[in-house]
Order: sequence, then structure tokens, then C-alpha cells
Amino acid sequence: MKKNKDPYPIIDVYHVTDTLVDAATVVVTDLCDNLSNHIDTYTDDILGDIKKINSKKYNSISVSNGADGAYPVWLGVDKNNKVKKIFAETSGGSFSWGEKHKTLVSWNWNKEDMNDQFFLKSKKDKKSQRQKIFDIKITSGAIAIADHGGNFRYEHHDILQESLDEKYFKKNNIYQNNYPVGLFKFEYSNSTKPKPSSFVSSSIHNEKVVHLDDHKKGIFIEFLSNLLDESCYPTKYIFQNYIEETYDYRDILELKVSDKKISANDLMDRLPKALQILKKQTKILFKKHFKEVFEIRKKQFENFIFFIIKDIEPQELDLPTFGKNKIKKNKIENKLTVETSGLPYIQESLYDGYKLKDEPT
Repeated sequence: MKKNKDPYPIIDVYHVTDTLVDAATVVVTDLCDNLSNHIDTYTDDILGDIKKINSKKYNSISVSNGADGAYPVWLGVDKNNKVKKIFAETSGGSFSWGEKHKTLVSWNWNKEDMNDQFFLKSKKDKKSQRQKIFDIKITSGAIAIADHGGNFRYEHHDILQESLDEKYFKKNNIYQNNYPVGLFKFEYSNSTKPKPSSFVSSSIHNEKVVHLDDHKKGIFIEFLSNLLDESCYPTKYIFQNYIEETYDYRDILELKVSDKKISANDLMDRLPKALQILKKQTKILFKKHFKEVFEIRKKQFENFIFFIIKDIEPQELDLPTFGKNKIKKNKIENKLTVETSGLPYIQESLYDGYKLKDEPT
């Protein structure tokens, strides 16, 4: 019996998603490496470009294709439906948009072009070439197939740095798998946007109307990681009575804060256990720097919760005015909000809200 030349034989191919490209480029990289050591090439020049370099020294690739669009991604599976290969298109756009309730459909006819012609003698096409470029080293635990903008463009990384020094996510200056794949930004503030006005006419600068302290805000950043499960998030527990799960037009779960009035007593009662959950989270994400990081994160979390409690139950004395007219102060209504920072689909691809998706059997 002849040995199969294919090291990872597959029996079927499924179209699972599309790379949404607005930079005319498709990249393959470690999720947290983010093109720090990549080959920059063009669809028609790949083979020529890799002959000019030692491609094995690289760990990611950026392929320009000259057109924005949706570029399909397929998975090749074995008889047990275990993923053996990932096929990412770089030049042919997709016209097949996923339905709301998606069912994977076999694209078996594509298996010949993408796989069989390179391994099966009866299917071999001498005009086609299969060229190994490099072995990709995955330190984050996830492969990113995206556009050239990268996985953490916009404010994701900036918000992370505001919360915790990036050195805690690195080893030998390389990001490790504790780098968050997503962030939930919890904010307690007056979310009303100010209307245009002059400094004199603006009530925000008139302390007879409103105190400047009323415009302060409390923020806590929750790190989302594929190392954690739903029991590792302190915000999920402490705000359990105020968080609602809704679904957008793509049937993807979104977190929203309900209109229910927040109870200061409820937050105080839940705070001790929430801190234990934060401790559990920190032990998983920051083993080597646990004590140092936990002190930082504990202080951040406590300050955030106490900021809310102080606003709900102000500890101010109502002193007598001694015959003077009491200044009427307009109360600024603060609200709790939660939002996803950066590109939501990166996070939603790994999470269903706070809940990790089940491993395929």
C-alpha cells in the first residue's frame, strides 16, 4: 500500500467565513504578533518574491490584491470533522453572504483545486505549484486571517495600555497568549453629549448650576481571553442584575445595561466575591507577576465600584444656609455603559458575550 504523500489528509471542505478587506490586502499572522515580522508581497508576485528571501525567517505574510471585498476562508476536515487545513483566498472575492442562522455546507468540489491536485497522482496539475513559505509560530493560541489594518487597530491597544502596562503581556519583548483578544469597557458617567455653546453661556462651567466634579467618570477594562471561561469575569458577577443580553442583525450577542436602578447595597454585598473572581482571573493571566498585577487591578476595580456607590449614595452633609437662599444644583444623571473596544468581530469570533464557545467534538 502506497503511503499518502499528504501529511494532513482531508475528506471535505467547508466555507466558514469571509475576510472582510478594506485595505486591498489579506494577511495571515499570529493574533498577537500582528505582522511584526512579515513578508510583504502581491498576489501575482508571491513565488518570485519568496525566491529572493529566506522565507523561513518570517512568521506572517501580507498579500496585496488590488481590490477590497470579502475573501472566503475554508476549512479542510478529516473523517472525524477535525480541522486539518485552513484555506484563505487572497485574490478571488466571495459573493456568498452568510445567513442569520448559518449552516455549514460542504464545498467538496473545491477540495480538488485547493488540495487534491497537489497530492493525488490522478488529480495532479503540472501547471499549478504548491510552495511552502514558512512554519508559523503561534504564541497567542490563535491564527488571525484579516486585512492589512491588523487585529488591534483603532483604540484597542491604547485602551489596554491605559489599564495595564504592556510589559505584563510580554516575554522577551514578544506578546504572549495572555494578551486580550478583546476588551469590554465599563464606564459610569454622564453619557449625554454637550451641545455647542460659549464658555460663558455653558452650564457646564457655571458652578451655581452644576459642579465640575459631576462630570468625572469611572472606568474599568475587562480583559477577554481564550484562557478564561465565563466564571472568570468580576464584572459579569457584580453587574449580574443590570446586564442584558441582546442580539444584533447578524445574530451575534451584545451586552447592554438595563434601565434598572443600580443598588449600592447590592454592589457592596457582591464586591467581596467579585474580588475573588478577579483574583482567579489574574492568577490565570499573570502567573509570574500575580501579586504585582493583582494589586493594580484590585485597586482599579475597587475604585470603579466605590465611584458608583458614592454617586448613588452621596456621603455629603446638608449644612444649614443661615438664611441664605439655597443654591439649587441640577443633578447630573450618571449611567453605567458597556462597550466593545476595537474591532468587535475579532472578539465575537471567539466569544458569545462572556461565554466561551464549546470545543468541537
